[in-house]
Amino acid sequence: MDGVLVADKPSGPTSHDIVAFVRRFTRPAKTGHTGTLDPMATGVLPICIGTATRLARFLGTGAKEYTGSIMLGMRTDTYDAQGTVLEQRPVDGIREADARAAVSGLTGEFLQSPPIWSAKHIGGRRAYDLAREGKESRMTPVKVRVDAFEILRFHSPEISFRIACSPGTYIRSLAHDLGEKLGCGAHLAELRRTRSGPFVESDARDLQAIERAGREGGIEAMILPLEGLDLGLGTARLTQAGERLVGHGRSVPPGEILEGYPSEDGEMVRLLAPSGRLLAIAERVAGSEGLQPRVVLAGS
Repeated sequence: MDGVLVADKPSGPTSHDIVAFVRRFTRPAKTGHTGTLDPMATGVLPICIGTATRLARFLGTGAKEYTGSIMLGMRTDTYDAQGTVLEQRPVDGIREADARAAVSGLTGEFLQSPPIWSAKHIGGRRAYDLAREGKESRMTPVKVRVDAFEILRFHSPEISFRIACSPGTYIRSLAHDLGEKLGCGAHLAELRRTRSGPFVESDARDLQAIERAGREGGIEAMILPLEGLDLGLGTARLTQAGERLVGHGRSVPPGEILEGYPSEDGEMVRLLAPSGRLLAIAERVAGSEGLQPRVVLAGS
């Protein structure tokens, strides 16, 4: 059981809850997700299984896409529908043209302040833990990129949207910022992730299907194999001698690389055995003629 199972997360449970659910059917293999979804959110949640857990940092760096709805006129402390209402304002004067102009100003690359009710670490503690204790938190803005913020339907006070963005972007913060731009306040009412890096909705399996497959011993058929995972890296194919070197965690010289030797220092590539099996992720190190394995998936 080495690969990725893409769960279709329902609203309510945490991402950790879904990992624990899948783990019931994949023990003793390790499991872990590539990036959290808020409890309220639904949709694509890739879960790494077995040696794929070593690739989570590569799988979680791809672009994300979401659909959902924003409710104008109501501001909450969590920036979503699960929070405490802080303020309500009239929305009668907000037109669709105003909303479209405002979302255009929330695209591109910019600094975004995460919600105080978030999993961000502040002084070694989660921001939401500090918020529960009533302690003020100063959230450090982070650079994000929003490639698309489309209004699919405007039916005041509700706006349906599609967003494509970089990992680490808080959709709740975008909803809040939209409300501030319009002067009426807003919060995120619904959210569904439709893409997480290379994984899309059509890859996702609902929990009922996962449980049924797990009980019937067919869950392996749902797992996307390591070799087919899009890590956003080039590929180098090795000789059998090169495969043996990787199994021992040793550097692979150019003479044992059949094809795909990276052109630049620091470039990382997938290392494949002659059989096509994924062996490791390796890096071309400056001053060295070989490839040094950084994440080894196959032993000697």
